Amino acid sequence: MSIFTKLLGNRDDRLNEQLHAVFHRIAGDAVRKKGMLDTEHEARKVVQSCAVSRKPRTVAAYKDVAEYLLANYDAIVAYFVAVDIDIQMQPVLGYIPIGQIVLAVEQMNRPEQLDKAAEFLACAILNLKNIPMARQAFTVYKVPAVRDRVAATLRAYDAGVAESIVG
Repeated sequence: MSIFTKLLGNRDDRLNEQLHAVFHRIAGDAVRKKGMLDTEHEARKVVQSCAVSRKPRTVAAYKDVAEYLLANYDAIVAYFVAVDIDIQMQPVLGYIPIGQIVLAVEQMNRPEQLDKAAEFLACAILNLKNIPMARQAFTVYKVPAVRDRVAATLRAYDAGVAESIVG
């Protein structure tokens, strides 16, 4: 191990730390913008109004949830509400609903929703454990316009992290 690596850590470790720092920064910005919204309470509202407890494990079944989230919340706040939906509903549904929610958000490709969807999806990527997981998650996004906007959003947050995720 070189002295440089000992002093500064390896590149992957630094990028992973930067990934988490960017996520915490945008989460903090969302809290400052919206105040201390109770995302657990908001998640319960979405679960009730969209009948999440009866949803099959399909992206199409979660389009109403994606619509509700993007229509009623700032994109980053919507992501945190989706995380709370996931926490509340995993034991009930027997699967991880946030995956379906994220993919339903990706399919929200109306022009007026693209920026909000891209911000939500970028937040989902930045909340992953490390750069390799984030890179893999980015490859799941297949809608070209959304994928391009997510890449641009990530670059706006941090060019170095974006480069390691989207190339």
